[in-house]
Amino acid sequence: VRIVISAFLFPHDPAAVLKRVAAGAGVWWFVQLLSGWEIHPTEQGGRKVIDIENGLSTDLLVNRRAIAAYRERLSRLQELLLRESRRLHAPAACLNADHGLAALCRENLSVVGMLRPM
Repeated sequence: VRIVISAFLFPHDPAAVLKRVAAGAGVWWFVQLLSGWEIHPTEQGGRKVIDIENGLSTDLLVNRRAIAAYRERLSRLQELLLRESRRLHAPAACLNADHGLAALCRENLSVVGMLRPM
């Protein structure tokens, strides 16, 4: 059994990552977990962003144009993730972490069959 929980907001090909994770698994699920701001970003102007995993920083301009491009990429990513989950016969869910664990379990993960209410 393999369970992958990720934002999938990385520079790697998500289809290749999912295929590699699914190889040899009897059962597997994947969950895309994003914050509310990652799902619905708002204009922030110029910002310095520091990657918590490697400490590298970059300057970003978070304006309408950047948000529109980001939303388009996120939409394509989520479509790809759901298409791959169907192809690999695995339940998948794209979730807003801001809703809290209890609500996500009750209202999302149960619906796609990852959890069963007791």
